[in-house]
Amino acid sequence: MTATSILTIGTNNRRYNNNGCEYVVSIAQYYPEAYDPIERRQRALEAPHAPNLPIRQNHAHNVNVVDEEKILLGQDVRTTVMVRNIPNQMTTYELEAILKSYVPGKYDFIYLRIDFHAMSNVGYAFVNLESPLDIYHLNACLKRNGWGAVETKKSPALSYATVQGREALIEKFRNSSVMEEGLDCRPRLFYTQTEAQKHAGDSWKKLSGKAQSFPGANNTSKLERSRQNAETQGLWASN
Repeated sequence: MTATSILTIGTNNRRYNNNGCEYVVSIAQYYPEAYDPIERRQRALEAPHAPNLPIRQNHAHNVNVVDEEKILLGQDVRTTVMVRNIPNQMTTYELEAILKSYVPGKYDFIYLRIDFHAMSNVGYAFVNLESPLDIYHLNACLKRNGWGAVETKKSPALSYATVQGREALIEKFRNSSVMEEGLDCRPRLFYTQTEAQKHAGDSWKKLSGKAQSFPGANNTSKLERSRQNAETQGLWASN
């Protein structure tokens, strides 16, 4: 008999299947307080933004391919990946729910990039995981279960990001004007299980996977340049 595990927290549920078990995860639990996408979208549509540009070709494609054998042999220690072929209607909270189902407590950074003209994601996100083996497990889950309950013909794919590691990602985005957008458009940080155990002791399960505050800007010149670029080119931070 196939075991079924169901989480029913609030509304806006999503169903996932993992190792023969179905999970219904509430997306609403990941929404921040006062989350109001309609108001934010209306404001965004009134501002000038870049058109929906194609992803730039990466001539170092082979270098960025996730090689599972190299991970298992300890020959590739990178931890930041680009999650590709994401359904365009998916939100950062839905992506978070999938990560929570597949690699709970193992991710500490998520940035689902947004096309502010179309008001949808551009099809990829950056995720930093705790270890290379977590990339291996995430890749296996995505291959096996795809995007869960989301109806799409897109098959998930992973490749390595150019910017690697949590600290480098923080420095990359803390002075970007994207940090002044709504929470559902920004890069976000999370407590991993390891961090939670250090900070919360026996209560670590309550902290693992919770959002952390993103460090504020520390370079006013960079922030101002980013604001000016956003006005003319849109919020397009590179990978």
